[in-house]
Amino acid sequence: MGSAAPRRSLPDEFTQRAFRVAEGFDSGLSDWRMGAADLRSPFHGIRVAGEVGTLRELALAYLPRLWPPRAFAAETAAALYGLPLPYRAGNDLTVQVAVPRGVNKPTGRNVRGRVIRSDLFTVSEVDGIRVTSPALTWCLLATRATKEELVRFGDAAISGRDYAGRTTGFVPLSTGDLDNAVGRWARCDGVDNLRAALPWIRPNVASPPESDLRMQLLAAGLPEPEINVDLFDETGRWLSCVDALYRDLKLVFEYEGDGHRTDRAQFRKDIRRNGGMEDAGLRVFRVTGDDLYRQPVQFRRRAKQVYDRRRAAWLAPAARL
Repeated sequence: MGSAAPRRSLPDEFTQRAFRVAEGFDSGLSDWRMGAADLRSPFHGIRVAGEVGTLRELALAYLPRLWPPRAFAAETAAALYGLPLPYRAGNDLTVQVAVPRGVNKPTGRNVRGRVIRSDLFTVSEVDGIRVTSPALTWCLLATRATKEELVRFGDAAISGRDYAGRTTGFVPLSTGDLDNAVGRWARCDGVDNLRAALPWIRPNVASPPESDLRMQLLAAGLPEPEINVDLFDETGRWLSCVDALYRDLKLVFEYEGDGHRTDRAQFRKDIRRNGGMEDAGLRVFRVTGDDLYRQPVQFRRRAKQVYDRRRAAWLAPAARL
């Protein structure tokens, strides 16, 4: 029995990007070659070399069909911006593509089309890719996201800090931009969720867990903490930049992701840093992902207890930091 014919190599450009089946035919590829196991077909008439396992990868695979005025929208736009997605959207491998009213919305496998009023349809670019503007993206998320998720996205969109995961070159919005977006969205689905989220968005956040920590502390009945505060000892020596601070009680809540545990150098640095803060009279409450995402009820109860005990024990006015 003879061996199978060798698989024809793809043109170099087809190994770097998604391509239309018509392009494959034009380059001399056969039906058999375009149905080979090393190619994926996430959309009708599209082929991709390699895996398509994330929303961003799926969006890149759709690019041959993203002709103007189409633009990636909602969760897909958020993924391309590197802004926080609603948690339940993490496993939804469906691209959302928006068009202005009067244009037929795209349909098909793995595609969800959205028609947007022309006066609301604002578009930006990420690495040359058309996406709905950050403010419009936030509004489009409002029909499926919780208030807390909209706060998390808003924090990231307006942050002037080096926000974790956000696309390089992203130009932060202002709270006024978001307020104006809510006004324009007044008669659209989700506007009540936007209105509920807007007052809680803050400009100094650097990562999604920092937003979630703040919202959990508020849900526990605590006052709003200061965010990302540089602390110094009485000699002026810098101690740390902390995630959440109750200055009058010298109480710190500090989120520690897995990197703080698995990175030996970071782990030792954390011990030294926390020791320095405790030497300066601060109480440091270390918060983990389990606290915020697996056992939030227990965390809120513990946080309230720590806060109340610290307040009760603080009989004399606290020294200002």
